[in-house]
Amino acid sequence: MSNLDEIPQPNTDTLLKEYELCQKATQGLETTIWQTSGAMGIGLIGTLILVASHIKTEQPPWPVAALIGLSVFLTSLGWFFIARRWWSIQHAYFIRMRHIEERLGIYAVRYLYFLDNPAALVSGRLSAEHAAELGKRSTKRRVILPIHQRFGVQRVLSFLPVVIFMVWVLYVMWLIIG
Repeated sequence: MSNLDEIPQPNTDTLLKEYELCQKATQGLETTIWQTSGAMGIGLIGTLILVASHIKTEQPPWPVAALIGLSVFLTSLGWFFIARRWWSIQHAYFIRMRHIEERLGIYAVRYLYFLDNPAALVSGRLSAEHAAELGKRSTKRRVILPIHQRFGVQRVLSFLPVVIFMVWVLYVMWLIIG
């Protein structure tokens, strides 16, 4: 017999308290991600505006602009990797919330999981109507994209360092050529 078999199982009140703590933690991480992305965006765009807004004769030498651009790019890349870690932690909380929901027979987070993974709909757990609606919603398409977006903002924000890099490359090229 393993030690895990000897661990007492939490009661409903304990699971609900843990569920609430997970909800608060995921909301806190979401707030942190958006606040830092906003601050980073303003700071990174502001740096470009500050450097590039001078008249042509007052522009910094291209090596200085390239160094500033590289610093800005590395900062955005660093932020993105930190944000990815926060998303991973947030996702772990969602997994735990799903496990708690399974134990308690509730579905708030599991509905999102079912939309992301229609094959995970277990017959008998949901009414046939509810399962059909979730299955239909997860596969139905609008003009181009599915109604339910599985990957969210993480994929979009992954382009931020690339866009920043490209803008700074264009600016430095303009300094070199111009």
